Amino acid sequence: MSGPEQRVHARIHVSTKIEVSTPAGKMVEAELKDLSKGGARFEVAASVGAVGETLELFLPSLDGAEIAVMAQVIRHTLGPGQAHTFAVRFDLVEPAMQQALLDLIEVLLSTSGGGRRAHPRVARRIEIRFGQLDDLRAILEDISTGGLLMTVAEPLVLYEEIDITVPDLGGGELLILHARIVNQRPLVKDDLTVYRVGLEFTSMRPEAHRLLKELLLSVVEAMGA
Repeated sequence: MSGPEQRVHARIHVSTKIEVSTPAGKMVEAELKDLSKGGARFEVAASVGAVGETLELFLPSLDGAEIAVMAQVIRHTLGPGQAHTFAVRFDLVEPAMQQALLDLIEVLLSTSGGGRRAHPRVARRIEIRFGQLDDLRAILEDISTGGLLMTVAEPLVLYEEIDITVPDLGGGELLILHARIVNQRPLVKDDLTVYRVGLEFTSMRPEAHRLLKELLLSVVEAMGA
């Protein structure tokens, strides 16, 4: 299936406390924001390292222990309130902890994971179709078991109910989901105004819910570093 972007950007948005060991061995508390098999993003009050340096992250596991992961800093930005945001790529996960990390990711897909979001989202930009005749196109930004976020060229009608056709990773049609538009906002992109639209799923049959969860898991499994 052709689309504006074929790379997979699979990540789960979460909000939970973790510990980070700096290159100097100092332990610092941080807030985990995104997690995937290939890396993570977290916020911290002060800088914990430079791009290219190696950190050790201690993530919560399902059995109450910690998952230790060696990670390289690939991006560092300073945000509002002087909060430091770090994006890291996982370089080493001990074999004994690899399954614990995969189990954690799977649970975060189906529960809140202790964060504020009721339905953790997997982000992947692909082309989807919507509308009563299924002839309108949009770009899927992220999706969860509760709803999705998409970008469209023209504004839609708030609270209107529409059908969304979501493809599988191979481009074939997988799911037709009924959803209600709950919010939208304009976004200027390349001197053009597009609209970022949030939808929540309605009237989902058990089979559709199962297929949606399988799609979310397959995106994470296909994720590269």
